[in-house]
Amino acid sequence: MGPDQRAYDEIRQHAELMELLSQVSRVALEEDDLEKVLSQVVNFLEDRLPVTIASMALLDETGQKFDTEVYAGRLLTDLTGREGGWPITEGVGGRCVRVGVPQLVLDVSADPDYIPGNPEVRSEYITPIR
Repeated sequence: MGPDQRAYDEIRQHAELMELLSQVSRVALEEDDLEKVLSQVVNFLEDRLPVTIASMALLDETGQKFDTEVYAGRLLTDLTGREGGWPITEGVGGRCVRVGVPQLVLDVSADPDYIPGNPEVRSEYITPIR
């Protein structure tokens, strides 16, 4: 692949990402209730991306635990029903919050923080949204 093709592919990928973000923004603006907005966004992403699960989790007012999570896809283990919320001391999501940067886990079986929700999941990407 020559430099011209590589540049074209990068521009095309960037344009596709910008279109996806624009569509997500439109979906999010269609609803007033926060949980419904989150549900619509994760449903949108799960429909359009090759993922097993798409989810969004919100921290409580202390910033020490997740108290709301919505997901779309095939979650086979109930990770959302923990009484009192999910502490940020656990899981790759918790690590993402603690360090404040996106987490790319290419092999979930090799990550000591990964908590399985579906045996089909092989990799995971989590990013903080502020």
